[in-house]
Amino acid sequence: MKAYFRVLKMLLHAFSAVLTGIFRYPSWTPEKQREYIQNWSRKLFRIIGIRITVINEHLLAPHALIVSNHLSWLDIFLINTAQPSRFIAKDSIRSWPLIGWLATRAGTVYLKRNNARDLRNTFRALVTHLHQGEYFVFFPEGTSGGSQNRLLPFHSNLFEAAIEAGAPVQPCVLHYVDENDHFHPSIESETKLSLVDNIMRVLNTDTIRAELTILPVIESAGMQRRVLSQQAHEVIQTELKKHPAYKGPGNPPDTAPGHQDAPP
Repeated sequence: MKAYFRVLKMLLHAFSAVLTGIFRYPSWTPEKQREYIQNWSRKLFRIIGIRITVINEHLLAPHALIVSNHLSWLDIFLINTAQPSRFIAKDSIRSWPLIGWLATRAGTVYLKRNNARDLRNTFRALVTHLHQGEYFVFFPEGTSGGSQNRLLPFHSNLFEAAIEAGAPVQPCVLHYVDENDHFHPSIESETKLSLVDNIMRVLNTDTIRAELTILPVIESAGMQRRVLSQQAHEVIQTELKKHPAYKGPGNPPDTAPGHQDAPP
């Protein structure tokens, strides 16, 4: 019953954003839009019953390409609670009910997998927005890793945009833990579930704490994209290994650092 009550509150929260997106959001300044996105995301976590911890918020750069591990549909909203940003997302998200519409209105740039032309267009849009001093986020693993104990190899292509725009890369680490500081089983899943099943798993618990750890920026000037990708992977992997839950019971081993040049 608790989960269905939260579903109702989430739907009302989403519909309020739709109305705002139609009638008010377009006329706001970029600063007011970012403030709205941040407050909306924070309220979403309160509705769901998830506590938020942001670590090293003072390390946020004035603008950056933010990269992090990818675990859940919650990731975008968690990052937005600390720093409202535009996102690069797989094209299928565009068609998700409500979420796709909201993501589009918030300036998400969509990427079609294995489409060279679309990758070039995404790259140019990313460079332009980074030049304009915006925050942009993408998940270089290209998919959710399935385990908080494992970091998949990074796709390196879009790191080139940070180099061309002269923007730093801001690595971040996401965790979802329980009251004992163990990786939460509602997030920690090797089974591919539908979006609805994932949402219901989360809504049926009161014990999730979402952690966002912000790491020092990596300057992109003079770098090669593979080296930049590798450095980002290494610092994120190192931070993952510091967590008390790392290598806990039932968690599979992590993968070795790496990168790929396929589109994310």
